[in-house]
Amino acid sequence: MPLFKKESEDAVLKLLSEHGEMSTKEVEDAVAEMGVKCSETIVRLLKKLQYEGKVEGGISREKRGWGWWLPKADDKGGDEP
Repeated sequence: MPLFKKESEDAVLKLLSEHGEMSTKEVEDAVAEMGVKCSETIVRLLKKLQYEGKVEGGISREKRGWGWWLPKADDKGGDEP
């Protein structure tokens, strides 16, 4: 059963807080492994969270693609983790 927006957000935010920077694929796989079914695609949810300032994303050489992470408390809006 799909989760409501708040529950889906909480699941993704918890993953990023526990694992640090993750690629989109890593987030998708971890969410699926948890048995969480979001009401929208993970990419769309991550973009919404980014727009709301709850997560940050950018090109990650380490992840060889797009990476997602939680903003640092003292972050002034940079796009590197």
